Amino acid sequence: MEYYDVNEAEKYIKKHYAMAKKTLADCGKPDATDKEIRDLLHFLKMMAEITVDQFLKDEALKDRLKEESKGFLTEKDYGLPCCICHASRLDFDRWYDSNGIKCINCQKAIESGLIPAIVATDSDTYYSDNDLATYFKLHGKLLTEWINAKLLKPRIIRNFKNNRHFRLFLLQDNFYFLPAKSYLHKAAEDSDLHWSLCVNAFEYLKDFEIINYLRPVSVPEEPPVLEEPQITEQLPEYCQPCSFPLGSSKVKKRKARRKSGG
Repeated sequence: MEYYDVNEAEKYIKKHYAMAKKTLADCGKPDATDKEIRDLLHFLKMMAEITVDQFLKDEALKDRLKEESKGFLTEKDYGLPCCICHASRLDFDRWYDSNGIKCINCQKAIESGLIPAIVATDSDTYYSDNDLATYFKLHGKLLTEWINAKLLKPRIIRNFKNNRHFRLFLLQDNFYFLPAKSYLHKAAEDSDLHWSLCVNAFEYLKDFEIINYLRPVSVPEEPPVLEEPQITEQLPEYCQPCSFPLGSSKVKKRKARRKSGG
C-alpha cells in the first residue's frame, strides 16, 4: 500500500490555488470567487491531460516511424490536423512520415509531384486562400479574377471525387509577385496591428508586383463618444485600415494587354 503526506498534498493544493487566483487577478478579476478559481484549476487540469495524451501519441508515432521509415496510416482518431490543409475531420485518413501528419489528399499531392514536400514543414513557402484574405484582403470574386488574369498561379489539390480539396499559391510559382509571409510578419514585429499599418506598404513591397494591384486606404478617425449606444451601419471595405486589391478594371486591362501581346 502506498502512502502520501497529507501536509505536502495540502501545500500543493494551496500553492496552485494561489497561482490560479493571481492569474485571474492579472486578467482583470481581482475579486474572483472560490468557484471561479476552482473552475480555472479544473480547466487547466483538463488541458494538461489533453496535452500529455497528445504528447504520448506523438512519441508513439515517432517510435513507429523508426521501424516504418517510409511512413504509415495513423488511426482516424489521431488528434492533430493535416499540416498543409489543416483538415481535422476524424473520419479522414491521415498519413504520418518524416514530414509530419497529412491527410491522404495532401499526401497524394506530394507523392504525385503536384506540390513539393517542403510545404508540409514550412508554411512560408506558400499562401492559402485564407492567407491571401488575411494579408491582403484578397478573396472571393476578386481572387478568381486575379487567377483568371494570370496574376496568381495556384496549385489545386483534389480529392478522390476530383473535387477541389485545397488550393495553394507557391512562392516558387509566384516569385516576383508575392512576398514571403515572414517578410510581412517582420513588418509587424512586436505589434498586434495589421502589417500594412506598421510600414509604408508601397515602399515596403516595392520589389513585388502585387503592389501594382493594391490601393491605399485611409484609417478612419476615432468615432465620437456617444452619450447612448447607437447602432451604426458597418463601414464599407475601403474604410478598413489595410491595403486592399484594386478593382477588376485594372486586372482586365492587364489581361487585355497580355492577349494583345503588349
